[in-house]
Amino acid sequence: MKFTAEYSIENDIQNHLDSAWRLAFLSHDREDLQGQILKKYSDENFKSKIKSAQTREEAEKVVRGYLDSLPQFLKDILPVVAAGAENILNKRQEEITELLKNIYQKPFPFDTIKIFITTAFMCSYSYEEKWFRTGWRQTEEKHVSVAKHELNHFMFYYYYLDKLTAIGVSKEKREKLKEAVAIFSNSEGNDKPAVKELENFLLALKGQPMDQIIEAVLNSKIL
Repeated sequence: MKFTAEYSIENDIQNHLDSAWRLAFLSHDREDLQGQILKKYSDENFKSKIKSAQTREEAEKVVRGYLDSLPQFLKDILPVVAAGAENILNKRQEEITELLKNIYQKPFPFDTIKIFITTAFMCSYSYEEKWFRTGWRQTEEKHVSVAKHELNHFMFYYYYLDKLTAIGVSKEKREKLKEAVAIFSNSEGNDKPAVKELENFLLALKGQPMDQIIEAVLNSKIL
């Protein structure tokens, strides 16, 4: 398996739009998630403009202006950060994939995973296109942690999305379970209140085959 990484301004713009303008992620009971994200921006002018943007075209213009105004040293370093993240994750890809294979007790099914460096404050992903984002200021261990978390999601989707959909498990419940299962690859757990009880339930099942874990969850009332 190979990781490839880059900084794409268009991908970065989309991430800012999805988090700072119109939230595109489930909150999982995180209170005022979009407000929390906006607080992380130090540029008050940007925050005011993005809040008042009424159309995607207007919001994209605000985000592009914000990124254009970033210090030149930051713009110059982003491709270097991408190259570093690519090197780190390829160096440790066996560690990452072996962990996930052991969790799911199934093969790691992906040949190539794309990484996008982002200057935004959310690290989201596209399972369909097989990429995820990681922050430009992350340490080596944080890059690895993000990879384990997001690729855990990819494994869950690959092996269980169709099965759960076919038996009528709602999207909300599937997403909750997907997030909770990440406790097996990232022991720090999620910052999502709606997932905490399910994480604790799963920890009691740690070491069992994933098929049995999923069945136990579905047979309980916790989901």
